[in-house]
Amino acid sequence: MRLFIITLFLLPVIAVAQDHYALIHKADSFFQRKDYAMAVKLADEFFTTDSSCDGCAYDAATYNAWVGNKQKAIEYLRKAFYYGYGAGRLDLETDFVSLHNEPEWPALVQMGKDSYDGKLENLPTIAGKAARKKYMAWQKDWETNNMASFKDIDTNGTAAAVYKKLVAFNNYKPFTAIGRCLFLYYRANDSVQIPYLVVLPSAQYNPAKKYPLLVVLHGAVGMAGTRPPYYIDSAGAIQSFHRHFNKYAALHEMVTIYPVATKQYNWMAPDDGFGETPAIINYLKHLMNIDDNSVYITGHSNGATGSFSYLMKAPSLFAAFSGMNTRPRVETGGTFLPNALNRSFYAIATDKDYYFPPNGNDTLNKLAHDMGIDWTVDMHNGFPHWFPQFDAADAPVGKMFDMMLVKKRNPFHTNIYWECDDTTHGSCDWLQITALDTMQQPASWHKQYNFAIHPWISNENPDSILDITKQAFNYPRRSGAVNATYDSNVFTLETSCVKNIRVLISPPMVNLSKPVIVVINGKTVFNKKLDYNKTFMLENFVQNFDRVAIWVNYIDL
Repeated sequence: MRLFIITLFLLPVIAVAQDHYALIHKADSFFQRKDYAMAVKLADEFFTTDSSCDGCAYDAATYNAWVGNKQKAIEYLRKAFYYGYGAGRLDLETDFVSLHNEPEWPALVQMGKDSYDGKLENLPTIAGKAARKKYMAWQKDWETNNMASFKDIDTNGTAAAVYKKLVAFNNYKPFTAIGRCLFLYYRANDSVQIPYLVVLPSAQYNPAKKYPLLVVLHGAVGMAGTRPPYYIDSAGAIQSFHRHFNKYAALHEMVTIYPVATKQYNWMAPDDGFGETPAIINYLKHLMNIDDNSVYITGHSNGATGSFSYLMKAPSLFAAFSGMNTRPRVETGGTFLPNALNRSFYAIATDKDYYFPPNGNDTLNKLAHDMGIDWTVDMHNGFPHWFPQFDAADAPVGKMFDMMLVKKRNPFHTNIYWECDDTTHGSCDWLQITALDTMQQPASWHKQYNFAIHPWISNENPDSILDITKQAFNYPRRSGAVNATYDSNVFTLETSCVKNIRVLISPPMVNLSKPVIVVINGKTVFNKKLDYNKTFMLENFVQNFDRVAIWVNYIDL
């Protein structure tokens, strides 16, 4: 299967102009029309000025295999693997049947597998190994000399006085980056450290100023290796495939994070790496002055699905969610669409997208609006799944930023609907589902939402329609849900298939000089005054380093 992919973190360190990449897309269009000779000609022209695009080299190998240029196809395959392309089962790719009898074929199959498994000493691996030691040493130095710490806060005095100190904390320090870039590592465990890139809004970072934060998640997580990405010593990678995000993040003076996925640790499946992005955000809140109510998340393809998954499973850190060419579906559990009522989602879509076709977007858009969800679909005609590669994506991304940045997080909003099938993801702002009881009969308002999508679009040919029907969402387990509101110290909750709940309390929500009342399913279960719980408040602040969502007490029910 021929697949056009430009992996974000495997791009060259020198930024490539968009018009240059138009050559490889034009070559692809000729390939689709079976004009293989013209596809070869355009691919060769592309590689006269750019020899390091892994996915482009793989496509060039495909064109040459079809036209009968066997040795040239072999050279392009070697180039693709050297620059980081992974092909776990090259022997099953029908495009390369003509190469099966060539003496180099067995070695090429193994080379593709080794690159896929992260075992090949290709350019990203070589560059990553050379840089890893240097960057981890710098990170250790930053941690020693620049990280804001709980120790910087005077916790003497009353709990109420300490609460005010936490809210007002602003003791951040200046630091020197590599231009505008920080190259850091997320410690998944004692043996796995995953690199990521942070881009500052400008070279004159001001530690006294609160900055909005943007998380950009990349796609193709199923093809992600374990090697460090090849963005070393340059921001060139973010100036190409994700250049639109980077442009508007800089324009709006945002700190930008580019996390990196591996096959095991990512934002889709399995669930092992879902905590990576929140952990990185928490870490950066100790290093730089982040506006807690202006943290946004977006991405493309699998990255956009990741953004949607955080909306469904862990929205508390974020003000708004968006994505380009999104498939809105949770891969590790139920897609509980009413959870989106707590925030918003902005989707940039294209009508030739195999990942989630236009009829799926239309149906979901209507369903979301009928449910009262703040949901936007910005559809663009004539473009395939890799829309960010085109200049035409610039204006839609700018519009998305304009719509996104007016959203501010309110962790104390008075209405929450929350549903989960795993209490690991049982939290939304001030409400936590701590135990489920899915043997109960669900309440009438506790529903599953789903719909069939037909037809789909071919990945290999965006003009080809496939006679396939698939359900939009997946529900592998039973869930529990809570409808919760509060007003004038009274919390009113409706529950379904839920055993235990925790309600978090913060001074902006209630008057602590008066009793707090909790009513669950029509029955008053709590009615008493609450005071500041200093120990709980400080433990919570140490964990989250959030200067807005400071929880001073809790009620377990």
